[in-house]
Amino acid sequence: MKTKLWLALLMSLIVCIGATAKPAAQKPMKPATAAQIRVFAALYDQGDKAFLSRDIQSVRSKMTPDFTLLLFGETFSRAQYIGSMTAFFDQIIKVKTAKTSIQKLEFRGKRAFMEARGTSEFTMLGEDKKPHSFKMVQCSRDSWISTSRGWQIQVITAISEQNYIDGKQVSARS
Repeated sequence: MKTKLWLALLMSLIVCIGATAKPAAQKPMKPATAAQIRVFAALYDQGDKAFLSRDIQSVRSKMTPDFTLLLFGETFSRAQYIGSMTAFFDQIIKVKTAKTSIQKLEFRGKRAFMEARGTSEFTMLGEDKKPHSFKMVQCSRDSWISTSRGWQIQVITAISEQNYIDGKQVSARS
């Protein structure tokens, strides 16, 4: 009986200590070196080329299985993102340009945290079923993780977005 009471007290003490213990301090972020910036610039160049050629398989290969897109209050899984990109690519008549630039890159352990700005221009059918020139400018915070398959993107969080049709701004979000 005393043993059971002692174990119960010990367990409650452990639970209380665990509940009040401070979480382990995270390692500070480290700024990227020039070599690391080149690696990620190449990854984004590959993504831009995949967009230009509408290569959904290449896009998918750079994503973790638990990939998430956070888009202004909405959350999309990897499957949802791939499905929407496939449908989007099917509507495009021609991709003119796609360019992503790194605004900020930092590391913590095997994770890379980036602020990126992407601009793409393409022609697609509008609601009036006529071809229109579209331009998208998007800024995001991207979280990458080093895996056995190389660097893969795990989370994209949209920061801002501007959309233009035939040169006129039609929407903006931030």
